[in-house]
Amino acid sequence: MNQEASSPYTTFVFLVLVASGLLLAVTWAAYDAYQFTHHELTRNNDLKSTRADIIYYDEVLTMSALMAARTGDRQWIDRYHEYEVQLTKSINTALENAHNPSIKQYVNDTGDANNLLVMIELTAFEFVHMGDQRSAWELLNSAEYKMHKQAYSDGMESVSSLLEIEATIARAATQQRLLFNLMGSMIALVCVVVIWFMMGHLIRDWQLKQNEHKKHLELLATFDPLTNLPNRRLLIDRLEQSIKQSHRKSGYCGMVMFIDLDGFKPINDRFGHAVGDQLLITIAQRMSETVREGDTVARLGGDEFIVSLVDVDLSEVESVMPDRVLEMINQPVELEGEIVKVSASIGISLYPQMGKVDAETLIRQADLAMYQAKQAGKNGYSFAA
Repeated sequence: MNQEASSPYTTFVFLVLVASGLLLAVTWAAYDAYQFTHHELTRNNDLKSTRADIIYYDEVLTMSALMAARTGDRQWIDRYHEYEVQLTKSINTALENAHNPSIKQYVNDTGDANNLLVMIELTAFEFVHMGDQRSAWELLNSAEYKMHKQAYSDGMESVSSLLEIEATIARAATQQRLLFNLMGSMIALVCVVVIWFMMGHLIRDWQLKQNEHKKHLELLATFDPLTNLPNRRLLIDRLEQSIKQSHRKSGYCGMVMFIDLDGFKPINDRFGHAVGDQLLITIAQRMSETVREGDTVARLGGDEFIVSLVDVDLSEVESVMPDRVLEMINQPVELEGEIVKVSASIGISLYPQMGKVDAETLIRQADLAMYQAKQAGKNGYSFAA
């Protein structure tokens, strides 16, 4: 936790790009499905319509030719020519929309029969123009005309059947394409949902790491990394709060003990810094166990500690508390298989005082008193003047 929690920016951007790509793919698939479906439905409708038109126009042409021969009415001839054009258009439309090459082949195969039918029907119309309806009628009922008519009808029937098959295939292709695009879209959407949850988990995980990192930084800023005791910064904050509240209880005071270990340097030089650190940790644990809840044991650095006591009974100020701390520090400690002992010199400042004091002033007073204790022979305590 010494480095800042890495940002998931790169992964987040990658997931966003993937999700965007999938959404674009879904959009494109939907548009493609719409285009294909629209085209195939249109072609399917055109094929159905064209098939029906070819059958209808063929019947109209036959009926118009026969009615012209029977009645001699030239309106039927005009009707014939009008629907002949419509039939040609319908056949061309069928050829354009149909994918099956057999349809073109059948149309071409029936071309000769159709041409012969047209020739016979036009000849019959000439008889009608001359007023010879009988000859026209006989021509349209001749064996030759019926033979060509049957050949043409058979060819057009095949074309009609193939158009129906083509329309069925178009419907099936549309359904298959829709199903394929639907499955693809569902898979893509599922992937997007999965990516969304992954992004949420990624962000939550990053936020958790950021919070842990923030707590770690706060810990480093307010606690000593070796002993895990409050450092000077946190001590000052707590001591300032105690000073503000110290006037509330009569008969009680606050106490600041500046503690410097005696003989720590020789032990540190003899056993090494690792063992010296272990001694500091042991002393710190003992002091923390000695004070009450609400009191503060802090490490200023090196072998210097501060014990801040609140609501101390004035009757215990000059004996019980300092002696208890000295007794705890004097207890032997086993280091590298050897029993060593250290003592401490303690300077003590009290509050409230006659004048206004702050935390820094109290620590400075206790520091000066600690030097007086050292000059007096160490392993003792001295009160600030």
